[in-house]
Amino acid sequence: MTQKLCAILWLAALGPSATTLAQSTLAWTPEVAVNANGEGYYRPRIVLNAAAHPVILWYDLSPPMNHLSVSDGITFGAPIMVHPMGFVPAGAEWMGTDLHASGNTIWAAMKGTPEDIMGMYLVRSDDGGYTWGDTLRIDQPGAWSRFPSVGSNVLDEPVIQYMQFDSNFPRPAPRGGARCRRRAATARASEHALRQRRGLRLLRRAGGNWGEQRGRTLPQQRCEPTRDLGASSTDGGATFPDGNMLDGTDWMINACPSSGPDGYIAGDSVRYVWMSAASGSQRVYAGSADVGGLDTVPFRAVHPLTQTNLQQNFPRIAGQGDTLGVVWQQNHAGQLNILFAHSTTGLSGLSIPDTVNTGTLGQGRVPDIAYRDGTFHFAWTHLQGGVVRYRTATINNDVAVNATPPVIALECWPNPVGDVLHVEGSHWTTAVVIDVRGKAMAQLPTAGGVIDISGIAPGTYALHLSGTLGEKGMVRIEKL
Repeated sequence: MTQKLCAILWLAALGPSATTLAQSTLAWTPEVAVNANGEGYYRPRIVLNAAAHPVILWYDLSPPMNHLSVSDGITFGAPIMVHPMGFVPAGAEWMGTDLHASGNTIWAAMKGTPEDIMGMYLVRSDDGGYTWGDTLRIDQPGAWSRFPSVGSNVLDEPVIQYMQFDSNFPRPAPRGGARCRRRAATARASEHALRQRRGLRLLRRAGGNWGEQRGRTLPQQRCEPTRDLGASSTDGGATFPDGNMLDGTDWMINACPSSGPDGYIAGDSVRYVWMSAASGSQRVYAGSADVGGLDTVPFRAVHPLTQTNLQQNFPRIAGQGDTLGVVWQQNHAGQLNILFAHSTTGLSGLSIPDTVNTGTLGQGRVPDIAYRDGTFHFAWTHLQGGVVRYRTATINNDVAVNATPPVIALECWPNPVGDVLHVEGSHWTTAVVIDVRGKAMAQLPTAGGVIDISGIAPGTYALHLSGTLGEKGMVRIEKL
């Protein structure tokens, strides 16, 4: 098994979304407000913690700050500020802080202001979003960097991609990225191990191990012609040697779009969505490419309608295997709505779109989506109400919907370890040893919670354990 990461360099545009059809194969929950009026509502981002409860982040313009709310499965808690007092993050409807979760570990990557002085920073929660640590600087001082996005590799080390201006500012240089050791992803900047990389725009939810990476935007000053690009990595995000053009519409513009592509990895393929106005109107498209060389297959428009007064933007995609959902903002004759299409058979089976914001028609903007075990979770801006809203849709027919057992973070000892490792629980039967590149090095028998790792070379590894009833567990070790 080879762990793959993917990167996207973007494109997008400046428009919204519209219309509605039957919700026949989905069980929908009612819309709920995540927060109160006056607490902000810009550019919500949603992830799921270990309990599959939604964790939603959004930006507040006055005063400028990032808020976050965690649901207990019934209601959303009071907004939490995820950065220290005095730190002022950058944000708007079209750009801002990115969010990624791996179990109860959640990272937020953000840009500070003033943007020409402040850098980009990472903060982390280890309890599912309830408490947050101090900031860790992502980029190197002296350069103007923008638009961070964050994910994680197979060892749950956060990997951050960003755009950095070159010496001929204001022309943006398509480069910038960093990888942190997991234990250093805290405020102790003197201990962090960042690695500068050229790879661009990591795709989100890659194979369940590589996290949610979203396309962003280019700055709004004198941009050069832009296109949607992709790149892939097989070494945990250290390098991105393979790349290709992903936008099959061949849209070239001498302007700055305001959204970008999004995607996830399913087996040996990456499924992605993007917006293009090559047809004369902003449309959302879906495509697929092989993870290795990013060779693409024919793409398709997500929405079947062709009205000239229909504009689409801000597409997002989430899924697992062939079960997937695409959500976007659509503007039809001035009515802004959030539309959603889903499939259990890959991109070719995408449904006729449903409307997500049925309780606030004409007032939905900039959506996001998360998926787990047959349920899609949505968050979007309700501009007129001045809040972020949330609801879910569960697939009634669970054929082709894979309910994955949760991966449990286990205790182990000793760590670092020499020859024999002990893990909590006596029901584990096998342990697959994964190296820092995501490569499976060995499958070892496990009995009574004891694993003989004497044959493994020294290094850092993740052990993926399987139990007698299909349970899944994971530990991270340093082999001496």
